[in-house]
Amino acid sequence: MYRLAHFSDPHLPSPPGSMTPAYALTKRLLSWSSWRRKRSKQHKREVLDAITADVAAYHPDHLVITGDLINFSADKEFAAARTWLESLGDARDVTVTPGNHDALAGRGAFDPWAEWLEDKTTDCFPKVRIRDEVAIVCVNTGVPTAPLLATGTCGQAQLERLGPMLDELGARGLFRIIAIHHPPTPGGSPRKALTDQAALRAVLEKHGAELILHGHTHVPLLGAVRGPKGSIPAVCAPSASQKPAGKNPAARWHGVEVERAGDGWTVRVVVRGFAPEGGPIRALGQYRLDV
Repeated sequence: MYRLAHFSDPHLPSPPGSMTPAYALTKRLLSWSSWRRKRSKQHKREVLDAITADVAAYHPDHLVITGDLINFSADKEFAAARTWLESLGDARDVTVTPGNHDALAGRGAFDPWAEWLEDKTTDCFPKVRIRDEVAIVCVNTGVPTAPLLATGTCGQAQLERLGPMLDELGARGLFRIIAIHHPPTPGGSPRKALTDQAALRAVLEKHGAELILHGHTHVPLLGAVRGPKGSIPAVCAPSASQKPAGKNPAARWHGVEVERAGDGWTVRVVVRGFAPEGGPIRALGQYRLDV
């Protein structure tokens, strides 16, 4: 059995002095204003610290974080997030895929997190990490967008690389996990959607994967997209720093236990986090996915 922990959207507090005059005429100013006005009240570092401590007690083989580590892509935010990532353990045991808040400075801004993106440095996404019988495929949907939009885009070049990559990993008999920030399933607000989700779903329908892990919505979701041999489950974790008794669901994380079963796989998802009314972190439920 291989055990992963998945959480998303930690929205780490912005260090003092992160906003500089250079960002004043960019979308970063709007993101900074949003953080100061509401996000800093919804997302709490002490909540995130409790979640990460609970994850550590689970002793996962690997940790997957699906984006939005920071808020407006300031240099000081990237540096602070790197320090936080180092506190989680060896970079080989933690994989990050970017979110829209991580991408306000452009696609090439993820260099400070290179060790958490893949084992070798390449210039483009998707990036892949292979651990035991599991392949974690990081698809980057974080792109700069117009003000008031939080959409994501894979892009044609990335999708063209993704199909052959999935075929090669599938031929090796690996359990393929797509780690992505924006949901690949329809529904939700167009302002926050994955703009080319239909094209991504077409790639997955043809080439296949065993599981999709994503975030972005700040609410827990269980969906599916069509694959070549059946449905591919899509599991969304809410923000790992959302305080209980707030507007959105309280912080939680998912344990994902993968085990080979004959010609397929069995996946058990363990849900842990805060109850809506608060109190200590506890088990909130579990379910199985037959892949």
